[in-house]
Amino acid sequence: MKGRIDVSLNDRGRIILIASALILSLNIITILYIANRGAILLSFAILSILLSDWIILRLRLTTLEKLDIKRIFDKNTYDNTPLEVVLRITNNSLFGLYSMELDDRYPSTTKIVEGKNRGVISLPPKSSVEVKYTLDVEAVGRHRFGNLFIRMQDILGLFTIKAEFEDITENEIYCSANIPAVDIREMMKKGLKILSGPWTSKKIGFSMEFKEIREYRPGDEIKRVDWKASARINKLMIREFEAEAQTDIVIILDLSRNMFLGELGIRKYDYSTRTIAFIVNYAIRNRDRIGMLLIQPDKYNVIPLQPASRQTYRAIMKYLSSIDVDRIPERYTLSSIPFGRILSRLGIKGKTLFIAISDLEEEARASLLLSSLKTLRMARHEVVLLSPLTHLFEIRMVKGVDMALYRVEAYKSMKERRKIESQLKKLGIPVVNVGPDDLIPIVLAKLEEFRRVTPT
Repeated sequence: MKGRIDVSLNDRGRIILIASALILSLNIITILYIANRGAILLSFAILSILLSDWIILRLRLTTLEKLDIKRIFDKNTYDNTPLEVVLRITNNSLFGLYSMELDDRYPSTTKIVEGKNRGVISLPPKSSVEVKYTLDVEAVGRHRFGNLFIRMQDILGLFTIKAEFEDITENEIYCSANIPAVDIREMMKKGLKILSGPWTSKKIGFSMEFKEIREYRPGDEIKRVDWKASARINKLMIREFEAEAQTDIVIILDLSRNMFLGELGIRKYDYSTRTIAFIVNYAIRNRDRIGMLLIQPDKYNVIPLQPASRQTYRAIMKYLSSIDVDRIPERYTLSSIPFGRILSRLGIKGKTLFIAISDLEEEARASLLLSSLKTLRMARHEVVLLSPLTHLFEIRMVKGVDMALYRVEAYKSMKERRKIESQLKKLGIPVVNVGPDDLIPIVLAKLEEFRRVTPT
């Protein structure tokens, strides 16, 4: 464990040392000319006290350097879940440390909800002490602890000792998205309302299996109405079929630093990862295959299609929770995305549903994504692009006079987006602009729509 220790003379120390120096000077003169026994004893006492204080100071510094410091917590956690942190400091030496002021710098992207991260402690020889506090981790991603700071003084209070410790045993939190608890029926109604009409595209197949008879929903085709069942209960009922084969779902997350802007917990990245958690959980329930493509400004990563399972869910969430916003470049440097190679790495076997999430805010990113999605449409895959609108995620942070200026900026950005949206729509790729409450309903409706099979 690395530590940096500084020792400085404080104001009180300066006054006492100057006074001691004057007294010793006068005593030396007195001893030389008068041979005063009292002056000799006083000088000896002052020197002994200062020497003892210095020796004890050196012992404190040595003991401080050898402290065993550990942070104990579950480094893999979920958003909006309390996380208990235990800071354990152990003194294995035969020399005690007393009245130490400590300050443990927890991640600035979290907040304390219980306990304290600072205080005054004492460490007798061969002892340990624990400082406990609970953090609320709201934002998905990687969160770093800062350093531990310790401040103390020597016995006489002449010197101030400041120690800073880094690389403590645990110093990072990996926060994954919780699977949102949603009312499936209500989410379906909301999503179908947005996706009805021109968004509808049914998957057609020959290998079919009867699934259920359910109530008619807006956007359903009239030819699928079961008139006998409808007559019995006096309600329009729909016959549903599903393919026997697994459904392949690939998530494309177009990531930039813009996705991390806004209030912690309600950023575009937070909602996007919660939506991804929902999609993976949906795939697990339906025994589908799931894969993922993560595009960053300087690189891309592929998670091949595989049967959705709890292990798959943990792997994807672990990956998303390790994203460090500080290490994402501000400028887009990717010149191309080799989609032919990526499709091979994904393990695409047949018609696949690609759910792309991008805020479409940078021209270079949008152009690159456009050419990539065009490749998918040419291969006859189903593609839907969900675009989180920045102003819908940040508007709750804007108040008063700033609101008018914010609306002007939002209007300008929307004009630029319209150009990109029109190009995507020409390719048959629906662009759905979403806010915090729209992502999951739309995804659910699209997933259900893709699974449905129309009898031939």
